Amino acid sequence: MRPHSGSSWQLEQVALSVHTQTGAAFYYLTDHTWTPTSLILGAFLGLKPLDDTFGPFEAEGGTWWWYTEIIRDVDETDQEYTWTAFVCGKESVPRLWTPAYAARSERLQRVSRAAGSYAARMRELGLEATVERLDPLAVYERDGWICQICKTAVERERAWPDMWCATLDHRISLTAGGEHTLLNVQLSHWICNLHKGDYFPVDL
Repeated sequence: MRPHSGSSWQLEQVALSVHTQTGAAFYYLTDHTWTPTSLILGAFLGLKPLDDTFGPFEAEGGTWWWYTEIIRDVDETDQEYTWTAFVCGKESVPRLWTPAYAARSERLQRVSRAAGSYAARMRELGLEATVERLDPLAVYERDGWICQICKTAVERERAWPDMWCATLDHRISLTAGGEHTLLNVQLSHWICNLHKGDYFPVDL
C-alpha cells in the first residue's frame, strides 16, 4: 500500500477504523508509540486525504461521527496509563475509565479524605503525630470486616451516620500519643469506637 504522498507505508505502523455497514473508514500512520501522525479518510477504494480532519456521515437513518476515544487504565503495578483509539459512533464518548482505573481513583480519594480529616482534627486539638496516608477500606478488608473491639461482624452496607457502620479505631488513642498509622488503626463499629472514647469521626 502507498499513501497519498507517494512514499511507502510501514504496515506495522498502519491502523484502520471502519464502519462495517457503510465501509466508511479512515487509515492513520503512527509512530513507534502508536501515536497517530497522519490521517486519510475514505472508503477502501479512492481514499481521499482531508488534512488530518474528518467529518460526520449519514447511515442507518442517523448521523455517525468519528472521534477519539480515550481510555484511562492502570497496569499490574498500579501505574496509570492512557489508551486512545479512533472509533465511530452516533455520539461521542471522549473519555472512559476502566473498572481498575475507577477503583484506583476512589481509593486515592478515600486516602486523601481520611488523611486530611485526621490531620485537620489533630491541628484543632493541638496534637502532633504522624498521619499516614492509608486507605480505610484496606484496613477493613485486612480485619475481615470484624469489629476489633466487640469481635462481631461489621456490615459493609451500613454508612455513616449509622451507629453500626465501619470506622477506624486507634489502638493507642491519638490523645494518648498514638499515631494515625497502619499499625495503630483497626476496624470497629462506630458505636464501639464511641464507647471506647477519643473517636475522631471521618466520613468515607
